Amino acid sequence: MPRSLPLVLPAQFQVEMVDAGERDIDFALLRHLLCEELGDFKCDVRDGTAFFVHRTAPGKTELVVLRSAVERLDGLVNHRKMSFLSVVGKPREGKSTLLELMRRHCSEYDGGALFKCSDATEKACTKGLWVSMQPLTAPGALNRDTALLFLDSEGLFAEDGTDPDYFVRLFTITCVLSSVMILNNKISNTVDEGFKAPLYRLAVQYKSFFDKNEWIEEHKPKVLYLARDWNSLQNLEQDQAAWVEASDRLSSRKSDMRDSMRFISDAFGTVSFGTLPSPVPGVNKEDVVSKVLEVGFRDKLGAILAKHVWPNLSPKQFESDGRTCFLKGSEQLLELLQDTVKAVSTESLPWHATLHKVREKAALEWLCGEVQKLAAELEQQFNYVDARARSDPIALKDLAQRARHAQLEVFDETRGRGSASEPQGPRLRVSGPLEKLRSFLGDLRIEAVQSLGAASRTFLIVPLKIQDLLRQIAEGREGLAQPAETELAPLGYSPQAAAASLDSAFDKQTKTLVVAARDLGQSCVGREIQCIRQVFDEGAKRATSPEELQKLLEEKHQLLHSLSEVYGFASDWTAAELDLDKARDQILAQPSATVQKEVYRAFRRKLRASASQEATWEEALKQSSGEQLFSMTMSAQEKELLKSFLVDHIFPSEELPKLCRHVPEEVLTAWLSKDIEECEAALCQERRRRLQKELLRLVARFKVESSVIVEVCQDFLQPGRNPSRQVLGQLLRTALQAHCARVQLDFLPCIEETQKLVQQDPPKPEELGTSYAETVTAALCVEAWQDLDAAGFGDYQLAVFTEDKEKLKKMIKDFGVRSFHVQGLETSGASFKVILNSEGDLLKLVRMRNVKMFQQLGVWLPSARWASRYYEKALQSWERHVLTSSRNNDLIQYKDSFEEVARGYDSGDVFHAGGEEISVRSRFSLVLYPFPAYAAVAAREVEIADGVQVLSLAIVGPSDCQMAIAWVEASRDVKNIFQRPILWMVSCREQKVSVVAMAKSAEWVWSSDPPADVQSAWDEEQRLDAEKAAEQRRLEVEKEKEAKAASEAEEEERRRAEEAAAAAEAALATEAAASASAAAQDDEVAASVPATVDLPVATPGSEVVAPDAGPSAPGADEPEVPVVMSLFEKMFQDDEMFDELKQNSVSDILNKEAVHQVLELSQDLAECPPSEWCPKLYQQKFDEVKDLPLPPGYKDPRALP
Repeated sequence: MPRSLPLVLPAQFQVEMVDAGERDIDFALLRHLLCEELGDFKCDVRDGTAFFVHRTAPGKTELVVLRSAVERLDGLVNHRKMSFLSVVGKPREGKSTLLELMRRHCSEYDGGALFKCSDATEKACTKGLWVSMQPLTAPGALNRDTALLFLDSEGLFAEDGTDPDYFVRLFTITCVLSSVMILNNKISNTVDEGFKAPLYRLAVQYKSFFDKNEWIEEHKPKVLYLARDWNSLQNLEQDQAAWVEASDRLSSRKSDMRDSMRFISDAFGTVSFGTLPSPVPGVNKEDVVSKVLEVGFRDKLGAILAKHVWPNLSPKQFESDGRTCFLKGSEQLLELLQDTVKAVSTESLPWHATLHKVREKAALEWLCGEVQKLAAELEQQFNYVDARARSDPIALKDLAQRARHAQLEVFDETRGRGSASEPQGPRLRVSGPLEKLRSFLGDLRIEAVQSLGAASRTFLIVPLKIQDLLRQIAEGREGLAQPAETELAPLGYSPQAAAASLDSAFDKQTKTLVVAARDLGQSCVGREIQCIRQVFDEGAKRATSPEELQKLLEEKHQLLHSLSEVYGFASDWTAAELDLDKARDQILAQPSATVQKEVYRAFRRKLRASASQEATWEEALKQSSGEQLFSMTMSAQEKELLKSFLVDHIFPSEELPKLCRHVPEEVLTAWLSKDIEECEAALCQERRRRLQKELLRLVARFKVESSVIVEVCQDFLQPGRNPSRQVLGQLLRTALQAHCARVQLDFLPCIEETQKLVQQDPPKPEELGTSYAETVTAALCVEAWQDLDAAGFGDYQLAVFTEDKEKLKKMIKDFGVRSFHVQGLETSGASFKVILNSEGDLLKLVRMRNVKMFQQLGVWLPSARWASRYYEKALQSWERHVLTSSRNNDLIQYKDSFEEVARGYDSGDVFHAGGEEISVRSRFSLVLYPFPAYAAVAAREVEIADGVQVLSLAIVGPSDCQMAIAWVEASRDVKNIFQRPILWMVSCREQKVSVVAMAKSAEWVWSSDPPADVQSAWDEEQRLDAEKAAEQRRLEVEKEKEAKAASEAEEEERRRAEEAAAAAEAALATEAAASASAAAQDDEVAASVPATVDLPVATPGSEVVAPDAGPSAPGADEPEVPVVMSLFEKMFQDDEMFDELKQNSVSDILNKEAVHQVLELSQDLAECPPSEWCPKLYQQKFDEVKDLPLPPGYKDPRALP
């Protein structure tokens, strides 16, 4: 502790670091003292100067009281009266040296100087008012109960620019505190001008302040004018004579000095005067305290102190309201200092208010002292415990011996007669300090509990009656009530306020005693309760049934009730009863707890954890390695062995209650099953925790919430389930897909970074074990991403034929695509698939057909989807089928699983959700082949059919056989039309185009190779068109032949007619004489000859007879070849009949009797739908089977075996 501390300091001051101050501390200690230990100042060092500023930061010359320094005086003064001796004077004139010499004169203490002295040539750095922290006792019987403290003041009236009012305020504070104040002055004689200079300056500077503050008059100290380094050694009488002579001389002059002397006399009364020669001639002041003083100096100093100082060092006291109060304790000193500082600073604070506070503090301290005396008396009266022997009086002798050994007093309190409350028998009273008694009884309690049966062989200890102590305290308070009211009433205290102060004093002074008494009683009660508990525990172990255990518990409850009456102590006996009940419950639960303990031990042993045997099952789980944790199982055989071990070895142990030996087998089996299930669940939970930790680390790029991964781990790791990489991958796919759709996260860069992270920092085997680490790696690198590629981004995937992956990535970036993922692909010779993030990115790459790398592409066609407008009820009803939803886009897209809902509706696009009709349409990919050779076609430029909306369009393939892939939205009925390849007419840029259209899903479509079924349909259509054209050409040729034959026949007929006419004319000419009847007959025959010859129709088995050409026809004697027409020849010979037949089914033809008769059709012909009725096919088939007989039961020639 420092030897001195500051009481009052300026709010701001500075210290040169080379000076270090006048005390025995250097600058570092000064800063430590003010800034750290006391904590009142802040320090800033600049250019070798330390600037100290008070934390309240008032004005520069204002004074502040250091509360922390004042409070430290409390422990040193110890509530004694205080007396202050101060030395004031000019700077650098030995004030600190004089204080140290006086301190040595009245004390043998040699712990170092109170105040360090500096050379006279040094710059003074003492600031404010400092107090010694080594209270002394001044000589004299009256000073024995008074603590003497030295005050060291800053040099007055220094010529350094400081405001003179600052020194006046500091001097006033010193005057108020001091009992004796020494005015120190270095002067050799009374004639020297230096003799009167301090008196004059003090009078000039102090008079105006003194006149404004008359209260100073009442608190002036005894003043000693001490002339230092006097030119000769004088006795006290010579000193007095010199002072009288100088006073008369100065007072007789008509000058300011006369007024000054008069003021000094009025202000301070009689001023004593003394002289001191130089203490050690020839040495400087710094060496004085370390040298042997001159005998004359030492004697003269002792004489001055004995006459002028010690007799006047009475305790600092104040008169208020006719009462005298002494300055005692830090609280009074702090009040006095603070109010004095305010008074000298403002010159407006009434001084009687300060005295009132000091008087009030003194009254309250008197009250506390009276209560403290009463508490001391009670502590001497209530300091015992009584001991009664339970059965063996010898136990008391042992107790008495132990008490005496513990330096406690022992009294024999045995009484001859007993009563109900005080039973007859040996009794001892052990007396001593309550804390010591409690410690002694605590040792006894420990020994009693450690020995078996101690409660029956020891003694009953009853503490003092706490009620008696409280009654005595109440009586003492009653006795002090009136004196306290009388003492505090003059200070303005009402009876109620005085009573409150008295209660506060009693609470402060007696609380410790009451608490110690209660603790002592509680210690005795605790001893008895512990003994009862020990006896109960021993009996409970021997109990063989719950009924026997309950009977023992009731006995102990009754014993506790009787003890509560004997002790008369308001302890919590109910808590003791509850503790016994809890012990009973623990005994009953011991068998099941033992089973649980062994199960935990078995599982811990299988884990082979590094934890100690005392480690809990939970700690063993956390400390286990990944290999141990993820490979551990317990077979049925091991469970049976554990059960046998419990029955044969654990339960028969003497350490367990006998209740364990009577557990039914079915109960034991149930306990085992339950505990094993709990351990397996804990294993599963720890596995989930570690898996969750690793997954969160590996998929950190997704910024997924931990709850999502927790749910994945919960579903993946279930007791009894055999986990696989496919299951984990599927769960991760579902969770991350939903997360990305919900937060609209750019998924593809996340995949790329996650795969890199898994490759660079794979799952840790020490956390998951080797097998599970591999499972997680496979699930993250293969299963999850493959599924996510197909399910979450199927709309935007391309397959590329290249071997240079990095070049592919660079080229894609050059095309302006920023978000994509490249993954290996072994399908149809393609090397990589590019997963894109938007339709725009896909179309960018598809249109780059002029780039060699993208001339051949594969486009992934996703599964069909469903879409509707945004409906809240749809979200609620079909939540698990929703893929994405956006209120802003007014759109809900459903998963493929919406087919489950769709199957509940017969047809149409209207579905019902929450009682509301909602139109849900299908979205699917439609392949159009071949497509016109346009460089680029927008979706809006293509019309497929009414009600079909083209959402996007991609054109792939070489220009001579382009194929369009359209993502369309249409009704279910329209979608069903395109389930098979169909020839369809589409409109593209206002031109009609015939293409084969077919809906496709979940497959790759290659630009160089259209889908096989689409290509087959188109080839078939082309073949049919070619056959139709060939047939048309054949028919045209036949018509030309028929026309030519008809023309030739007509020409021949005309020729024959001409020849016949010529012949007739010749005959008429030669046979002119023929008769008119013969000529007419010949004319009639000539007119009956037809212009054309009809071909007879041949029927099976009929003969064809050629018409008679007449006798004049050339070659009439030659037979003509009969013409036989087949069924299909009959059908195709007439164009009108052909057009009629191709529009009808066989049934319609058969129903037309005329056609049936003309064609001579059989009823055995097969009936077929209009879509399959094609005369060309029938003609081709007829050629194949015309010579085969039609077996019975067959209607269709195509069905022949």
